[in-house]
Amino acid sequence: MDQIKIGKFISSLRKEKGYTQEQLAEKLNVSNKSISRWENGNTMPDLSLIPKLCEILGISINELLSGERIESDEYQKKLEENIIINMDLLKKKINGFTKRFMFVLMSIFILLVIGLLALINYKELTYTKIYLDDSNVQISACKEKDYLGFTVSTKDETPFMFNSYYEEETKTYVIETLFRYLDKDNLKDVVPTTTVLFDKEDKIEKIIYKDKAIYELGDELNNCN
Repeated sequence: MDQIKIGKFISSLRKEKGYTQEQLAEKLNVSNKSISRWENGNTMPDLSLIPKLCEILGISINELLSGERIESDEYQKKLEENIIINMDLLKKKINGFTKRFMFVLMSIFILLVIGLLALINYKELTYTKIYLDDSNVQISACKEKDYLGFTVSTKDETPFMFNSYYEEETKTYVIETLFRYLDKDNLKDVVPTTTVLFDKEDKIEKIIYKDKAIYELGDELNNCN
């Protein structure tokens, strides 16, 4: 289990959702320092907090433990890998106990993980990803008080999510793709995110969507809706 990778994943998702560390901490009823320690890879969230954290960030437990989003065809493979990794970690932690107690404890842990994954991820597996047509998308940078952000809107109000990454060397935030999830059973869209705000301490001088700059340092910005 790569705690550094998981921490960066939590940080990235938090920012995608437009939450500050303080806001996420309040939703989980933990301290700001706890969020910071998770995102720095120093500690992992308590097991009791993982389901709610995943619900807030819009991911599965399997994706949290993997530190990345997982396509449906890779889901089972990643699930098995995470179970094996956690079995190995647990085995190391209880190495001083008797073999019988190890077996019982490991079995309980595995059953809990599988049960939580089944409960949280059942509906996720009914979703299909559809990439948005660029002709239907409008994306623009904006500001809210001292926060820089961007807003995405669609002509038909299509709910959306996005893939993105940050280039530290050039201080550039790159939005790669916009997409939506469609519920296969009910044909209903998942609730969208419309505006994303960055933390004040984020050093972002440029925002790019598909090689087109939607913000460069010094640009005048409208207020976010």
